[in-house]
Amino acid sequence: MKKLNKDLTGLLLFVALFYVLFWDQYWGLNILLFSIVSGAVIFWFKPFAVVQRSVQLMFAANLLCAMGIFWHDSMFTHFMYIISFILLIGKTQFPYLTQLILAGVAGVLNYFICLFKAFKLISDKLDFIPGFKKYKRWIIILILPIIITSVFLVLYVNANEAFNKLTLQFFDWVYRNLKTLIDLISLPEFFFLLFGFGIGASLILSYKNRLLEKVETKLPDDIHEKPGSGFLGISSVVSQENFYRMATISFVMVNILLLIVNILDVIHVWFHYEPATAPELRRFVHEGTFILIFSVFVAIGVVLFFFYGNLNFHKNNRRLKMWAYLWIGQNMIMVVSVLIRNLYYVQSYGLAYLRLGVFFFLVATIVVLILLMNNVGMRKTVVYYLRTVSITAYCVLLFVALFNWDTLIATYNLSYNRSNLDTKFIVNELSDKTLPILWKNKDAFGGVNSEDYRHLLKRIQRFKAGWQSHTWKSTTIMGNSNYRYFQENDVPQPNTVGK
Repeated sequence: MKKLNKDLTGLLLFVALFYVLFWDQYWGLNILLFSIVSGAVIFWFKPFAVVQRSVQLMFAANLLCAMGIFWHDSMFTHFMYIISFILLIGKTQFPYLTQLILAGVAGVLNYFICLFKAFKLISDKLDFIPGFKKYKRWIIILILPIIITSVFLVLYVNANEAFNKLTLQFFDWVYRNLKTLIDLISLPEFFFLLFGFGIGASLILSYKNRLLEKVETKLPDDIHEKPGSGFLGISSVVSQENFYRMATISFVMVNILLLIVNILDVIHVWFHYEPATAPELRRFVHEGTFILIFSVFVAIGVVLFFFYGNLNFHKNNRRLKMWAYLWIGQNMIMVVSVLIRNLYYVQSYGLAYLRLGVFFFLVATIVVLILLMNNVGMRKTVVYYLRTVSITAYCVLLFVALFNWDTLIATYNLSYNRSNLDTKFIVNELSDKTLPILWKNKDAFGGVNSEDYRHLLKRIQRFKAGWQSHTWKSTTIMGNSNYRYFQENDVPQPNTVGK
């Protein structure tokens, strides 16, 4: 009973803190404080998980994302923080999971399971109320029917216009008759507290089911030879030889095919590229990228298919591996060709989000192909490969989330690409973090009567007005620095320009 009191007290305090930090606030300093508090909660309520290196690393990754938000507050960093927090919850509940995909699934399941356990924890404390056990039974009975009915209600509202009007009239009648109660409860705040309640339950409460960890233990990392097993499980030495010949012929043929493609790319992309218009360059890059994505996935699938079993132990295995390595290497050459295409695009028309994204994708692709070579050489299973790839992809995305790429785009385009400057993109789509850079280079957006110049003034005034409404909880370092810059440097009002 003492443990239950500790859990319940900690949960209620956590929800209160969650409300204070985040209700009606933007993310900033509050998310960093929340991450620190989350670490303390895990340390206090789940000490068995804290000593695990994987949990420590995931907490460090989560804290890095929070620091990134406090520093520059990009939407991608928000996304990575959410992913990292889900993984942290999953790893905290199942510290021995090594597959990030399973850890993510565990994090989501943990939220709903622990939310149910938290409600049960509270209901157990309310059993002393006369008749509460009866009401509790009916509440439990009604939860699933209400959820199912709500799902079909949404479907029918969107499918039938008459039913839609009737539903709106019904809820309007309910609101008019229960307005005082609804306003008192404040449904947005109620669901916000419910969400925080679930997060707190995920961090504080535990359950003993180790199903996911048991599943992972049955998925080996190493490939072991199975005597008598041939192609597609047929027990025959001949079929195994045929499988080897099939693999060899396949790798030889695709190597020849890709060699022709790479030679043409080297000639026409690497050394004899002719400048093109923006639409042509866009198509030039996008086609190469899409083909690369498809080719890499096919390459990975083919290699993993042929090296999934006894072919790893064939007497001529070394020769087959050399053909596989050659094909993987040729895929890397294709990556370089796409890299060069993207460089041409950037040199001619500047940086943009997708062009930066292509660079990061290419880096990740090279790493994935290197891991594929390692997988073949070490006789590892698909499970092992998925683990290494998912960890690699997560690390690349985490690295991307730590930096303020908006200012890099603005600085590069305004410094090196004035001749083909896409002013609409810079003024309309880059975040408020770039406003001081844009104002310092305001001459690039035309005269005082130009649409881009006026829009820039409106954005600056909107940023200043918005920042004044921020509290210390929503503070970010770059936001505060930019606000001080515009306090020290006068910017005219949009309606006074050109008069």
